[in-house]
Amino acid sequence: MHEVMRILTSHRCLLLAASLLLMTEAAQAQQSNGPIRLMPPATGSGLQPDGDSPSVPSLDGGQTDGSQSGGFTGALAPSSGFAPLVPSQTVSPSTPRRGIQIESLARPSLETIGPLEPQDGGFGYDLWEGSHRGIVLGLIRQLPNDIRSHWGEGMARRLLLTNAEGPQAGPEATDSALLRARIRRLIALGHIADAGALIELVAGPLQETVIAREKAEVLLYLGRYDEACNTARGRVERAMAVATSEAAAENDPEFWQKTLVFCNIRAGEIAPAQLGLQLMQELGGDPEGAFLALGQRMLDGVGHFPDLLPAKAPELAMADQLGEALPEGMLDLKDPKIAVASLRLKGLSANERVLAAETAAANAALDGDNLREAYRTVSFTQQQISTALSLAGSQPGGLDRALLLQAAEAAAQPSLRAELVLVALEEGRADGLYYVTAQAFAPSILSLEPEPDLLWFAGSAGRALYALGKYEGANAWFDLARRESMISPQAQASLTTLWPYARLAGFSASDWDGSLAAWGLARNESKEHIADLQTLLASAFEALGQAEMSDLSRQLANYPSGTWPEPNNNTLLALRDAADGNRRGEAILLSLITLAPKGTQHLHPRKLEAICSALIRLGYPEEARHLAIEAAVRAGI
Repeated sequence: MHEVMRILTSHRCLLLAASLLLMTEAAQAQQSNGPIRLMPPATGSGLQPDGDSPSVPSLDGGQTDGSQSGGFTGALAPSSGFAPLVPSQTVSPSTPRRGIQIESLARPSLETIGPLEPQDGGFGYDLWEGSHRGIVLGLIRQLPNDIRSHWGEGMARRLLLTNAEGPQAGPEATDSALLRARIRRLIALGHIADAGALIELVAGPLQETVIAREKAEVLLYLGRYDEACNTARGRVERAMAVATSEAAAENDPEFWQKTLVFCNIRAGEIAPAQLGLQLMQELGGDPEGAFLALGQRMLDGVGHFPDLLPAKAPELAMADQLGEALPEGMLDLKDPKIAVASLRLKGLSANERVLAAETAAANAALDGDNLREAYRTVSFTQQQISTALSLAGSQPGGLDRALLLQAAEAAAQPSLRAELVLVALEEGRADGLYYVTAQAFAPSILSLEPEPDLLWFAGSAGRALYALGKYEGANAWFDLARRESMISPQAQASLTTLWPYARLAGFSASDWDGSLAAWGLARNESKEHIADLQTLLASAFEALGQAEMSDLSRQLANYPSGTWPEPNNNTLLALRDAADGNRRGEAILLSLITLAPKGTQHLHPRKLEAICSALIRLGYPEEARHLAIEAAVRAGI
């Protein structure tokens, strides 16, 4: 049975590859007589030649018109397309050397490249020291597409982009699987421009062979259609050559067929486009039917919009080229890569643009500045801005936050600005977007001075700044609450809120007589819920070396099951083993996998303690603090 399926699959791949070749030959024959336009080059047709294409915002804040730009967009895009020379594997970057050392240079390897050095946030050239390549590859492939942790998303991005010596390997060391796995994880996590920056480090010829599939996908998501089409057309002959081999699945002939059909339509090549769509329909190359519907709409204007567009690059490119307003709900904006790529589309409604920006920010693929800019692009009347507090909750969450942000930035009175921020933070928490909201409103919070008149705001302001790692500003609000706590019930409430965060951030507050037991009594909540929160904090205090504060740490071993998802003991043991062996890359990957399935939401105390302890042993105390604070925020502390 398996042999029959293999033969059928290889035949189908051969037919698809043959169709690509026929479409290319038809396109070349048509081009010899000059391109045929589908319609006059009118504004909004979506079929203008490159020079007339409308400019749209790129992911790095610039403009892209689909033409070749000579490099991938994004702050990390390097200036050279060649992999850097790297030290020989006999040289350990962590070993101290004296005097002048003469070492030979190893051949540039696909395993070593990455745009992030330690000064840029990378984890260092010896990241994979002691790790085996097969294990690293397997762990990268296990990373979930949605880590569900702002901390985890940032750690994954840094790890996947780090310039590091390749892990231990046998004869397969020159294989490209590890590089491809890194690129694919970056795409899945929404870090599309970063994936492009990594691709750009690969020598040009290798871009068109070993990672052509990934390169074309990134170019489509970035809207760089000329380059994507050049890669697709150059790939046809190779796809035909390997269609019946075991590598056919890796070459994904269906992806190339869709991309080439898109390129035919974009270039006005009607006959090959129609042929491609017909072959796709006959061979079942579009199981969802979405691409066929969009292609028909592009060719004769009678196709319908699909109810839901698959999260794939050719479909998104086709929707973009239509040049029409896209129906709400057609794009899966909860998918990080679709959310990020859709931000450059002009056919999105204001509501969907904000939703896409929030998804991208939640996955650390969009920073606070760009998120605020997305909020500012929503149009409100002056009346709406001046009455934002009374209108709060009357619109979808993203639009509500956009209105509150514009109102907060316009507010002249500190108390009004604080009230607007407070409402936004509470809405963000209710929608599971607390970190996103805190990022967007950080400048408004930092613009407020910690004064007694704003004691009611101290707990919310301090917690948001602790969450963002802005400890100096957060500690100022904690100090205000501590000074006023003897005379103000509001200050006492803020002190109760902020005390755990101050401890987790390493802020010395020993002159305040507090403990987990006293903190629990001050919370005045159900005994069971407080016990959960105390145990979570105890696990973090224990890992961070504050055992004198964790009077409940002994309860960790007997923590009741059923409250939060139980950890996988095998994963925890593997994490401890990697940390004990100083296999840093492995330990970071296992930390991210340990967070599954819910990320930092409902994080089991044993998971938190294991990850934080591993990070500290590996020399990452600040990363451990950030994780512990995020877990506390997500737990409702």
